[in-house]
Amino acid sequence: MSTEDMPGDMTDGFHLVVEALKLNGINTIYGVAGIPITDLLRLAQNEGMRYIGFRHEQQAANAAAIAGYLTRQSLLPAPAGLPTVRAFQAAQAEITRAWLAERTGWR
Repeated sequence: MSTEDMPGDMTDGFHLVVEALKLNGINTIYGVAGIPITDLLRLAQNEGMRYIGFRHEQQAANAAAIAGYLTRQSLLPAPAGLPTVRAFQAAQAEITRAWLAERTGWR
């Protein structure tokens, strides 16, 4: 049954996943596309989310971890005696995301 055939109060699992990701503030998905999730990725992209694809799962996990770590660290309060470290981490996070975009062809 396609989503067009469902009554107005019903949905499918892909829509639930995308809504849950959006509600939790996730706007980028890193992963390895395959037949089981291609529809999910298309739906996520149609909803304005970014998908950054890789050929191997380990590459996707490492890229997500690096970008997430640097971004998270840059949002923390500055430690005593190092007032510029968070700005530096924010700049490094931006550089990492730009590098990922270039390497993956995402713009």
